[in-house]
Amino acid sequence: MFLSNDNGSHWSAVTNGLTGNTILSIAASGNNVFASTNQGLFLSSDNGNSWSSINIGLTNSLVRTIVVSGSSVFIGNDDGVFLSTNNGGNWIAVNTGLTNTWLYIPLF
Repeated sequence: MFLSNDNGSHWSAVTNGLTGNTILSIAASGNNVFASTNQGLFLSSDNGNSWSSINIGLTNSLVRTIVVSGSSVFIGNDDGVFLSTNNGGNWIAVNTGLTNTWLYIPLF
């Protein structure tokens, strides 16, 4: 993960606490940045200077997509869709009505 404070002229690594070597998805809401790697889901509230794991309640930590809507954070993984209303403090499955919970996000 890298951060630029000058519109991309210079970049610095911001990986303290972030594990995994592949970023799968990223989303921001206010001061919070959510990122998923091949080793789980993480939250930073200080522009990426430090990251915390936020996988409590997820049955599969390989998060393929993150969507933020107001105070709700939705993630998708191979077990379906999960919702957190406390910035990833915990997650609940919201799969009612889905005929298939496997999520496929094509990589181009």
